[in-house]
Amino acid sequence: MRAGKRPRAVAALAVALALGVAFALVQLHEWRDHPYGPTVHLYGSLYFTITGFHLAHVMAGLVILALLAAWTAAGFFSGERRVALTVGGLYWHFVDIVWLFIFTALYVSPYWLRRSG
Repeated sequence: MRAGKRPRAVAALAVALALGVAFALVQLHEWRDHPYGPTVHLYGSLYFTITGFHLAHVMAGLVILALLAAWTAAGFFSGERRVALTVGGLYWHFVDIVWLFIFTALYVSPYWLRRSG
């Protein structure tokens, strides 16, 4: 990574970190305010299990992003030494894409099924 690109990379990682923290806080708030728990019925059990595993992966991603931001700010990465940035970015985007499927399956599909039934 060129030195001139470092501030922009640190800023991008900080924004991703902030959005990830916001997502985790919203998820925790939603869990607290949910009208049912994980033991009430099958949907509740699946909902809390799936979103719980996803939240665990988000938390791991937040640790990764924080480390990458700190290492980038310290100038650790270069043109030859950037694999961790690439792998960390791929992991974070994978977690994002998985959320799209989870959101569709758990939040959108019940409305589709209710309308078609």
